[in-house]
Amino acid sequence: MAMSALIFTICLYIVFHESPIATPAALVAGTFLSGAMLPELMGDGSFKWIAAAIIGGGTTGVVQGGSVIIRGASTSTTSGAGNPVVLTVELVGSILVTILAILIPVLAAVLVCFLFYFFVRRIFRYFKNRSLRGAEVL
Repeated sequence: MAMSALIFTICLYIVFHESPIATPAALVAGTFLSGAMLPELMGDGSFKWIAAAIIGGGTTGVVQGGSVIIRGASTSTTSGAGNPVVLTVELVGSILVTILAILIPVLAAVLVCFLFYFFVRRIFRYFKNRSLRGAEVL
């Protein structure tokens, strides 16, 4: 998978443009990937694939449409000279989002563990101090 992404990226740097079937292929891929991830308990199969087309196809369409618009603007304003810069920004952005998608749940789990430890420690201190104050009164 990583090798195919690397080869695809190298080809984009060499050619500087997308295939005319990239947008329809992205919509179909987004729909199929969303459909594969949706649970089977959504009722009959038709509802699952309609939801997959709306969720996955819609999201993919917005992202791919934005990419096409940005690359089109870059091509028209810089005669294609700015396309490698746009491609590099897209590549770095996708790598950054992938890393964040992996790290944020881990960081959230660490934060939850820290907060749990902090609150349990605070509760124990509260009851310990409360019992010590009660013993001094007697």
